[in-house]
Amino acid sequence: MFLTIDELAEIPDVDRRQHLLLVMVALGRLVSTGAAAADYFRVSWCRVVDDADVFEAVQSGNIDHTGDALLAATAVFERCPLVTDDRRFRNRATEIIP
Repeated sequence: MFLTIDELAEIPDVDRRQHLLLVMVALGRLVSTGAAAADYFRVSWCRVVDDADVFEAVQSGNIDHTGDALLAATAVFERCPLVTDDRRFRNRATEIIP
């Protein structure tokens, strides 16, 4: 499961946010995103890469798809399966990711 620290930081309930951060650290492995996008994720948690093919293909020039593009690029970089319940994202990613 890929979950960003920024997504957890936005949880308004402090107790829930702290609990989920502790669970993520205990069970997960922190990785940087598989690409970089200005003003999207923290610069300290992204990779600057030469090969942005997956990112650009999933983003399709639509800034609204930036989060999906970063998730896809991270899955490819980490060699992890990409699992989502977003049908449109899944269809786009299936066409692009080898």
